[in-house]
Amino acid sequence: MKHTTQKLTALALAALMLLSSLWIVVTAAPGDYSTESNSGKRGEVCLSLDGTGAESYYTGGYTFDNLAAKSPSGLKSSLHSLMTDTHKKITSYADCRDYVFRVDCERNDTSHATTLYTSYSMTKSDWSPAWACNREHVWPQSLGGNNTNGGGADLHHIRPAEAGVNSSRGNKPYGETTSRGYYEPADNVKGDVARIILYVYVRWDSAWGATDVTKVFESVDILLAWCEMDPVDTWEMGRNEVVESIQGNRNTFIDYPELAWLMFGREVPEDMITPSGSAMSGEMPTYAPETETDPPEPDETETDEITGSPDTVATFTFGDNGGAAHNDGTEITDSKSFTDGDYTLTVVGPTKLYGNARDAKGNSCLKLGSSKATGSFSFTVPEDVDEVVIHAAQYKANKSAVTVNGTRYGLETASNDGVYTPLVIDTSKAKTVTVATVSGSSRCMINTIDFIGHSSVTEPETEAPTEDPTEAPTEAPTEVPTEAPTEAPTETPTEAPTETPTEAPTEAPTEAPTEAPTETESDRVTEAPTETEPVSPADTTAEAVTDTTPADTGCGSAFAGGVVMISTLCLSVFACVRRKKED
Repeated sequence: MKHTTQKLTALALAALMLLSSLWIVVTAAPGDYSTESNSGKRGEVCLSLDGTGAESYYTGGYTFDNLAAKSPSGLKSSLHSLMTDTHKKITSYADCRDYVFRVDCERNDTSHATTLYTSYSMTKSDWSPAWACNREHVWPQSLGGNNTNGGGADLHHIRPAEAGVNSSRGNKPYGETTSRGYYEPADNVKGDVARIILYVYVRWDSAWGATDVTKVFESVDILLAWCEMDPVDTWEMGRNEVVESIQGNRNTFIDYPELAWLMFGREVPEDMITPSGSAMSGEMPTYAPETETDPPEPDETETDEITGSPDTVATFTFGDNGGAAHNDGTEITDSKSFTDGDYTLTVVGPTKLYGNARDAKGNSCLKLGSSKATGSFSFTVPEDVDEVVIHAAQYKANKSAVTVNGTRYGLETASNDGVYTPLVIDTSKAKTVTVATVSGSSRCMINTIDFIGHSSVTEPETEAPTEDPTEAPTEAPTEVPTEAPTEAPTETPTEAPTETPTEAPTEAPTEAPTEAPTETESDRVTEAPTETEPVSPADTTAEAVTDTTPADTGCGSAFAGGVVMISTLCLSVFACVRRKKED
């Protein structure tokens, strides 16, 4: 009887401890986040914010009208505050894989997730062990925070991708000039990419090294063009909804794409299709619209205006060549002018700009930036200068990069010092040129700057009769039989003023031919190798079992602790019973 009582007591204690551990698990289990999944459909344009979480998200000072009324800088600041203040759950890199079958599925099919660049329908087995798919940083790590924390583990940012495609994409910036090192995804995801980049740029900014979209895009113009050509579909909106249910914040550029134009001080396209309803036509736009690809109808009179070839009208050198090498020069704090013949180049707004500097060959240069500290300056060109060529030094030991009017140019390494990359800048319309080094990049040495004009210009033939308008009445009777009466009055007043601004030099020279090498300097981790570093063994095995459970928030630890406690107490109790029995 005595032994029976002891056994019953031991069992009661064990049951009590089991109930205690279960209580710990239940109270620690996450219950704040929705378990919804993406019900959207790819390619189906989202024309309305009805039925989404947008209505309750954009309230108070964050309504569309209030946001759209702000200055570009004020708009960016307000959006940063909104998306940061509502970002309640900061996910980990492992979380991005746990949630993938909820946020990246289609039509609520949580057994599959769609990859970004190829729309491959991946399953759980694609994660491991073959690493057929991995987690893609749409803003490459090496061009951003270079880590998998914060912005590097944000569900609005991280997307699944096929490993081979991810590897070939590398850390190349996005763009349309693929021959010069840019990566161009398929048309049906260009808008997705652009809106993700905008989100990272505004939400994380310097906190994850996302301070300039031209670090990862060929130009702002191309980024906005992609936003327009590939509008938000119901799948992308569905993903926005699910991520909000997990993190608490939304990607505003999915709800209100037109805010991207306003943030950069641009006019919103009238025919842009957007969920917020600024111009809803209900039709899916054709990718690569004809208005962009077809050449304009030829104007017979345009060919008469400029027949001369490009000509260097001025070359500005910044001192004498052949001196002592590696001279850092003297800092220029105010405006400074350089002249060549009738032309003057005046640098204004200098920051970390040094004159009388010399490169490794002793050639005189303007030194822009100091070590890793960024520098910048601006100058304005005369009306007759259609191009500017900036000759920037290449280094043997390290690469450099600069932005010119917001477009990023990489300077590859050279086998010898004293080699320069010509950066050709179109100034036919924008007469102010701003040059700046890129954060995290080496200084830039500029050897010379050329002004390019045209060597000869011929006047349109139709202008001859208009030179002396006072003679027109006396010549009219004799001219009528031989001249076409309808052409003289209509041709002469319209041709001269309209031709000059439309005959701008070609746009191609503005694209630097050196972009490809710079982006491969530090190969972006292609995800497969980095997957194993931040992910624990528990993370890799859990994937094969479930894909819809939120990341561990302490439940596993609590449960493990309870098990240990139960095991320990049970062993102690039974040991006590055994000793009693032996006694």
